[in-house]
Amino acid sequence: MTQGAWASPGKDYVTFLTDWLTTKIGSVTMKNIAVGGTNSQFAVYRLEQDLDGFKPDIAFVEFSVNDEPDRAFVYENIDGLIYKLRRVNPNVVIIYIAASYPGEAALRRAGSSDDRVVYAREIVEKNGAIFVDAASHLWHHINLTNRNPQDFFADVVHPNDLGHSSYYLSISQQLDERIVPAKGVGARSSLYIGQSRLDTARLVDPLSLITNTTCPNGPSSHLDFVGQSIPYDDLQYRCRPSDIFTIAFSGTSIGLTTRAMVGGGKLDCTIDGSETSSFNFEDSATRLRVVMLFEYQRAGNHTVLCKTIDGPVEFGQILVSSANQIRP
Repeated sequence: MTQGAWASPGKDYVTFLTDWLTTKIGSVTMKNIAVGGTNSQFAVYRLEQDLDGFKPDIAFVEFSVNDEPDRAFVYENIDGLIYKLRRVNPNVVIIYIAASYPGEAALRRAGSSDDRVVYAREIVEKNGAIFVDAASHLWHHINLTNRNPQDFFADVVHPNDLGHSSYYLSISQQLDERIVPAKGVGARSSLYIGQSRLDTARLVDPLSLITNTTCPNGPSSHLDFVGQSIPYDDLQYRCRPSDIFTIAFSGTSIGLTTRAMVGGGKLDCTIDGSETSSFNFEDSATRLRVVMLFEYQRAGNHTVLCKTIDGPVEFGQILVSSANQIRP
């Protein structure tokens, strides 16, 4: 959505907001690091790499559709993003944008919203950042005129041009008196970072952690279901059925950037020869998928052994952290 899927060129809400900020501030350099179909957990791991030295004065964050509807999940990952953005620039203005989807109609008409939106508002406001319900204008218009919600969406999630325009109007109206002059809170931390330890979340080149593999090594890339290139899709390993790989890491949590696809296989993994986990990569379309193989293990050194079954599995970068689960 924030990448602009299904929007006509120049008709997405990010372009509209950039033009609006330019009229308000005078000069804007925009960096869009959205990755379609992913959640705030992956964002915490990839943020520094994607910023690549860019130090934003204003940061827009939107994960209200793809995040897990779980308070602890939303709290720890949005809190981690806020911490990491403030570590880059203590005066950054952080704006969480809550989008929507047609399936939220009953909740919105009853004056409520999805749990993911509720939890996001809670943690954003607890951290002194700005929460903007980008969908409020859209749903107010729908309820007032009794329009079909699908008029604003290209599919079950992504807004069409009319939906993007509605998001922009809602955001700009709610920010008009708050964004200029842009001054953050000067904070260098966030509420739960000491518990979550997501300050340690990072992406790691697999070559530095894989100690053994039978999977062929070589980059491959695909387009997603709307024909866009997929960030993080330059995957380095293409495992065939019965291939194995071993990862040695230090921390508590380990994950992979992977690809779901038609005919995709399954992955069975074991950590330290005991706990096991399984993942299925069969999908109706090619898309980036991020999987956490194991989370919240004891702190220290671990070895993960994975085997591919029933079909191919492709993976790229490794997610590593010393993360702990918080209980808000």
